Amino acid sequence: MQGLTITHGYKPSDIDRMYELEKLGFSRIFRWSKKDFVSAIKDCDVIAGVYENEIMGYVLGEVHGDTGHIVSLVVDPAYQGRGFGRILLEEVEKFYATKDLKKIRLEVHIDNPAQMLYFKAGYRVAGSPAIAMSKSLKKP
Repeated sequence: MQGLTITHGYKPSDIDRMYELEKLGFSRIFRWSKKDFVSAIKDCDVIAGVYENEIMGYVLGEVHGDTGHIVSLVVDPAYQGRGFGRILLEEVEKFYATKDLKKIRLEVHIDNPAQMLYFKAGYRVAGSPAIAMSKSLKKP
């Protein structure tokens, strides 16, 4: 796509924009706190899409054994429907293919319309749907 630049990695100055996208892309139930987000990206492979000098989307990924794991793929709602999500997905697939991984996996909420992107790209359901759950603990 003309005008789109793909970058690998991130600069500390990118964190605020990336977290803004995290908030736009995920409901409060499924998104990280900023502290957890900052901690997570330190251990992730980061691929960002830059359009008109602004990060419009990103992918966070990790490697577990012989499998690449897409932790998060987010595109700013203002840029959705232009093929940017597909480009980011293809870029992370190419990146992990160079690492000789056997497969790539991800989790997508059953109500997330992005699942169509993954189906069109050849991803298939590999298990039963699940609901992520957590509970805050209070010290006794």
